[in-house]
Amino acid sequence: ETIAEHGLLRHSLYLSPRYETRRARAARVLTRRSAFRDGEGVVHHYRVKFATEQAPNPDSRVVLTDERDALGVRRMAVDWRFTDLDHHSIGTACRLLGERFRAHGMGEVEWPEEPMTIERCMDAAHPMGTARMGASPAEGVVDRDCRVFGTSNLYVASSAVFPTGAVYSPTYTIVTLAHRVGRHLAGVLKRAAAA
Repeated sequence: ETIAEHGLLRHSLYLSPRYETRRARAARVLTRRSAFRDGEGVVHHYRVKFATEQAPNPDSRVVLTDERDALGVRRMAVDWRFTDLDHHSIGTACRLLGERFRAHGMGEVEWPEEPMTIERCMDAAHPMGTARMGASPAEGVVDRDCRVFGTSNLYVASSAVFPTGAVYSPTYTIVTLAHRVGRHLAGVLKRAAAA
């Protein structure tokens, strides 16, 4: 409901509590700040980890440069760009997190810098979508069986075929996709052998 109401991309937020030390307790008592307690103790603050979907962006590219490595192979360059929706989504998610914490008496959310933006976050990306799956070459690089359009024997079984990134590690989805492609290829080979 929140995603639809605010026009957000998908986000997962992982909260790791950091508990109050003696010094922090003294400071809290002196400032008469209320305490939030969970089963482990008084929470001083939470560390927040975001996993954020990025909107597909045709302006983001992985390209070959003219620069070559020690083996003479051309090097890649990543041109990673954000959309207005990416900025809106993470900014709104951060604001809503603060509002929900306040509403439930869990304290105030303070970001290192306000407003919190994508550029201020540390990233750990899983690049995806560079060989997107589509119904035709105009829509993607591979078909529903992960076969590269215009070829008979080239398949891609990686997160490159995903139309968008999910908000979790893609490893299990990639393994499932590879298993599906393997089953498809086994069927192709079986039919070819029978012919």
